[in-house]
Amino acid sequence: MSDYSPAVQQAFRDWNERRAYLDNGRNYRVRPEAATPTHRPSGRIAPWNKEVKRLFADSGEFHRAAKAARRLEPHRFEAYYTLTEICQHCDGGQYADCHTAGKGGANVQR
Repeated sequence: MSDYSPAVQQAFRDWNERRAYLDNGRNYRVRPEAATPTHRPSGRIAPWNKEVKRLFADSGEFHRAAKAARRLEPHRFEAYYTLTEICQHCDGGQYADCHTAGKGGANVQR
């Protein structure tokens, strides 16, 4: 991840923390707080929008790079994913809610 500029590293963090999204005009936006299955606040155009669009051929390439960054440096994202993993088996409920209730955990999405 250190091969990228600080702006792109922030883009990876925002994307992996579910704060960034791609709007209908193909601009990246950053929410003031992370999206949840029931709450998706809108946000301003990301300060790193132009740099990411210039550096990556398309949104899929950026998304793959962000996912790879999460795999290479999981310590940067672990706290977030520990709290917000989505469990498929409880129909999209929060991982912590489902698994503290003792409902299992074989079908966790990351």
